[in-house]
Amino acid sequence: MPKTDVDYMKRALRLARKGRGKTSPNPMVGAVIVKNGGVVGEGFHPGPGAPHAEVIALTQAGKRAKGGPSIPISSPVAIPKSEPLLAPMRF
Repeated sequence: MPKTDVDYMKRALRLARKGRGKTSPNPMVGAVIVKNGGVVGEGFHPGPGAPHAEVIALTQAGKRAKGGPSIPISSPVAIPKSEPLLAPMRF
């Protein structure tokens, strides 16, 4: 049975929960990269100073991420002088 966006969002929520109690002051975040009906990358934010979920998912997906939607469960965070912006990532 083909998965829906809701299925991928639920997966991202499950991933985000892996960071429960570990991410403060950052939010819990899960991200899933989908292409051609399958997951090509996923990740969660494990804690302060660690890469964000989207970065982990995009790194895992590599070039397979090109053209595929990202399903993050939280807005990308960029705190000046603390966390880098995610926008400059290119594949």
